[in-house]
Amino acid sequence: MKTVSGSITNSNAIYIENQTVAVSSDSSTVFYNHPTNPFTIKTTGNVGIGTTAPVSELHINGTVTMKASVELAQANTSISTNTTMAAPSGGNIYRYTLTGNVVLTLPTPPTTTNGVLQVTVMIYQDATGSRTLSFTPPSGSIAWSGGTEPTLCTTASQRTMYQFIKLEGDTTWYGAQTWKECP
Repeated sequence: MKTVSGSITNSNAIYIENQTVAVSSDSSTVFYNHPTNPFTIKTTGNVGIGTTAPVSELHINGTVTMKASVELAQANTSISTNTTMAAPSGGNIYRYTLTGNVVLTLPTPPTTTNGVLQVTVMIYQDATGSRTLSFTPPSGSIAWSGGTEPTLCTTASQRTMYQFIKLEGDTTWYGAQTWKECP
């Protein structure tokens, strides 16, 4: 077991190897690697980077750099009748193989504050092909890129991909066909 010790100054900070850990008057924990670079954990659970007063679960005061994003795909499901997509759990990429003509209802978004739901739908034609598909929202409307719902590839064993975005508080889903595999 390694023990780290330091000196206590002004009765609320401990210095550990040139780092400062402070417990503020509201019982928040603040780490400093420089007097102007705080990392704060509030008793509410809010975390702040570059701020001692985070107002959300993660509050960053400064530039954020992200290198990658990973989205999970749902298992491929065969559908032959009108289907309502389940709320995203375990992935927001849906994969369906059409074995009949289908109207696909988009999922009901979870309730969040200022949230955005982004859904990718990959449609596979079965070995027969010539299946039809249209989309409908659970409520509101779909605004399609280009103004009208695009047609999918009806060639057997080929794929078409769609992207949908729904902003919290907006009644419109924004949809686009993003890829179409047709010979």
